Amino acid sequence: MLAPHSYIKYPNEALAGLTLALVAGIFLSDWFDLSLTVLSVFIFGCFFLLVILNILMRKVYVENVTLVRVFGIFSLVLFMLLGAWVYQLHQPKNQKPHYANYVKLDSLSTLVLEVAEELKPNAFENRYVMEVHKIDYTSSFGKLLVSIPKNDSIEPRLGQLFVMRTQLQLPSSARNPFQFDYQNYLKHQGIRYQARADSIHFLPTGLQKKSIFYSIVQLRKTLQHRLQQQNFSPDTYGVMNALLLGQRQDVSEEVNNDYIRAGAIHLLAVSGLHVGVILFLVLGVLSPLKRLRLGKWLVLLISIVSLWIYAALAGLSPSVVRAVCMFTAIALAMHFRQTTSTINVVFISMFILVLLKPNFVFEVGFQLSYLAVISIIYFNPFLNALWKPPIWIIQKAWDLITVSAAAQLGVMPLSLYYFHQFPGLFFLSNLFIIPFLGLILGTGIFVLIASFLGNLPLWIKNFYEILINSMNGVVAWVAKQEDFLIAGIHFDGWLLLGYAAMIVSLLYVILKRNFRVVFVFGISILLLQGIYIYKSNKQNRQSEFVIFHQSRKSLLCEVMGKNVRFFKEEPYEQNLSLIDYQVGMNLQKVEMDSLRNVFRFRNQSILLIGQAGIYKIQDFYPDVVILTQSPKLNLNRLIQTLHPKTIVADGSNYKYLVSLWRNTCKNEQITFHSTYEKGFFRLH
Repeated sequence: MLAPHSYIKYPNEALAGLTLALVAGIFLSDWFDLSLTVLSVFIFGCFFLLVILNILMRKVYVENVTLVRVFGIFSLVLFMLLGAWVYQLHQPKNQKPHYANYVKLDSLSTLVLEVAEELKPNAFENRYVMEVHKIDYTSSFGKLLVSIPKNDSIEPRLGQLFVMRTQLQLPSSARNPFQFDYQNYLKHQGIRYQARADSIHFLPTGLQKKSIFYSIVQLRKTLQHRLQQQNFSPDTYGVMNALLLGQRQDVSEEVNNDYIRAGAIHLLAVSGLHVGVILFLVLGVLSPLKRLRLGKWLVLLISIVSLWIYAALAGLSPSVVRAVCMFTAIALAMHFRQTTSTINVVFISMFILVLLKPNFVFEVGFQLSYLAVISIIYFNPFLNALWKPPIWIIQKAWDLITVSAAAQLGVMPLSLYYFHQFPGLFFLSNLFIIPFLGLILGTGIFVLIASFLGNLPLWIKNFYEILINSMNGVVAWVAKQEDFLIAGIHFDGWLLLGYAAMIVSLLYVILKRNFRVVFVFGISILLLQGIYIYKSNKQNRQSEFVIFHQSRKSLLCEVMGKNVRFFKEEPYEQNLSLIDYQVGMNLQKVEMDSLRNVFRFRNQSILLIGQAGIYKIQDFYPDVVILTQSPKLNLNRLIQTLHPKTIVADGSNYKYLVSLWRNTCKNEQITFHSTYEKGFFRLH
């Protein structure tokens, strides 16, 4: 077996450390909402201290190891502070012209908007991201999510300007335990508010802004239209649109779920493979120009411009921008004949992107793409060296398996944290598809260009449709092997940190192979076991009673240890809130039951009042009253009769009644909890 140093390239430790410190600072600033002023003071102080340390190292204590280490530590602290500062600089509260600083939630606002992006529609609405130009006649900026009913006649076009009179709303936050937080997601997309438009209060100005980006998006729409004219089947067109142009709006839910279950969803995202194919195609086509006097510079310029035009065509998603940044650096290195480590290119691109777009670090695609690349760079050489097949075709298959395994090793903890499932046959879909992906992409680019020029030969069109259908067929077959799809895996932040520590220490074992790193690896395994033991003991002792937020329905549950009983109107009907809660709490035994009127949890009594409004039970004075299905009752009389400590109104009630009940409870000095506003209610 090869020695580790012979096949693994080491990163520039300063570059890697400072980049990761920058990323850590952004996360810390988001979690703790640090002040921009305080951060500025600390940055100045830290920078001044580093200057003093640098002078001491150069003039007084030359080659002092302790000073060098202190200098390194404070350099990391400085870049953590810098990351936090950059993140806060992009927040609306620190940008005075941002429209969010002028919003009044309880009143109407007049806005001038520019259509910036068209999103995937849902069943009832078309959705757009719009750039705010003015709010109540004050010049401003910022992104707004605008929804338009599908039955409305409005059809906004990119760059078109509109005037809208509306009441802005905060996006929905997570109202149930372990639910996806849509408000937080939009916040990291730079969107703080949303609005619903209609043809009466949403009027075109007759103006349209035309920028370079507008022209590129129009080119993308033209390409999509030309592809549609070729009469590809809906599934073929949807996958082509995702594979070649980075637009997944037309991928059917069934096909999308197949790719997820097969562990091949990355094939539908424009990635480094796509960008690499395009770069080397462009370099191949332009190679004759190198004979000219300034031909090499011309080839470099056209190559880089082509990459960024393609990134814009694909929507400038974080994974695309990451790939284009990396291959731009590779193109520059090739031009100047510089040998640069791939891992250094990865960290350089990450540093630049995070510094310019700090919100990128919250994108799941951004996180997974960087982890996959870094993991392949480090783990694939080690895995590949474990076996050297004597036959060429087996060697190529082994190469694909080790690349897939290396990527999964890096992304698995984060993937489990976000998606709570693991496709056991991920290597099969990669083994059967990746060898042909270069052919699929290369042919696809030709199909795209030929369709645009209106000269696509029928036999190539049919051949490409066979390729895409074959790829979809392989993915669908792998997805149907449900015995190999492990779903509902409980994996929280503590387990993520534990596994991350173990994988990083394993990496150091592979790189250095000395007693110290092996000892650290052993400690990381013990730490992970400790996390499992702590969590298991905690979960065995857990107990709670939860009232969920459900629209027009009621859902309650009682948890004792790892057992749960759900109380619902339809006991056998599954829903997403129930599944999320079961996975998040790591519940093993699940029972379903119908709703009842009286519950007892520990030393507290609970009364549920339904539509009939019946609540008089002899000698029963509940601590908590749950109002469901808009009951017809006099709340003042109920309070005087039952004397509850808390009244809870769930999502099955009319909002106007909830508002009346809130005021009544305020006057009676009774705690009131509306799941519309505060989300789920929990008793421990």
